[in-house]
Amino acid sequence: MVKKNIVVPSSIPEMLSVQRWQSMPVPARPLSDVTVESCGKVIMTGEHAVMYGAKAVAAALVDKRMFVSVSFHDDIDSGVKVFLFEKDFTAECVSTIHKALELLRIKVERGMSVHIQSHIPLGAGLGASAALCVGVIRALAACYDITLSSERLMGLANILEERFHGSPSGLDVAAVCLFSVAPLISFAKREGKPHYVTLPSPRCFHFWLVDSTLRSSTKAMVERSGGYFSSSQCAQRVAAFDDCHDLFVKACRLQDHNLLAQSMTRSAELLSAIDVVGARLSQMMEKLLDLGVLAAKPTGSGGAGYVLVLLPSDPQQRQSVCEHIESHYPQSAHMELVI
Repeated sequence: MVKKNIVVPSSIPEMLSVQRWQSMPVPARPLSDVTVESCGKVIMTGEHAVMYGAKAVAAALVDKRMFVSVSFHDDIDSGVKVFLFEKDFTAECVSTIHKALELLRIKVERGMSVHIQSHIPLGAGLGASAALCVGVIRALAACYDITLSSERLMGLANILEERFHGSPSGLDVAAVCLFSVAPLISFAKREGKPHYVTLPSPRCFHFWLVDSTLRSSTKAMVERSGGYFSSSQCAQRVAAFDDCHDLFVKACRLQDHNLLAQSMTRSAELLSAIDVVGARLSQMMEKLLDLGVLAAKPTGSGGAGYVLVLLPSDPQQRQSVCEHIESHYPQSAHMELVI
């Protein structure tokens, strides 16, 4: 994993503008082949509302990684070749790589091969597109010895994210960019500028992510949620998400499972009001509560993907609940997350 020259500020003054990246120096010829890794993310609170100024909490999903490898050869006429983990992702990956080359002002003068291998499910709300955007920028920058601060890395990656989300808030790329130094962050976009702070991770909260086996388009879910926040009640609705955020942060500070369960339950109710949950996810969350989890909510854009559940604090109870989930959903993938 490439870690050099990553500086972590307490806030991000502004996303990288077109004018700023055009003034970047033209890089020299590539120094060497390189492989970098990025990870997935889980949004704990603030989905959709973060686009309208609400505070959000996101955690790095470090057990789910994406690897981007760039290598060079002397066949100049071959251009850029892309080798993918998922055929359905071909067009998005190729266009992302070419846009990244443009943003970094890289002119490919040798044959280039880009291999992308991912363990992050697509369309599941776990940050596959953010991991791709961050990984591609990091890999190309490392090849050409381009120094990127965290601000520039996030700004460039967020530009790439536009092809997946339309107008991304910056939350996803921030969570992915900072995973090695800030596994849990609070994020907000104020007056068009994204800001984040690192949150303490008490390592006492155990979660499972349970796959619904459904998949959806993030951009479609974002478009669906727009009407909910475009009304005269936007400020009130954003404030409700802020309350969930504040309760989550307080729960982490006090290491209080009941407060955390309240935050997640309220978040699920708000996402249902936005109409990005759907009948099948709602039924799944109800069943998971019956199986003994303390709280359940969708994560990511909604409509499909994974359900995030909070497990009991007692180890024996936790094991029993996990066994019940595995028994009831034998075909679903499960992931563990501890914060």
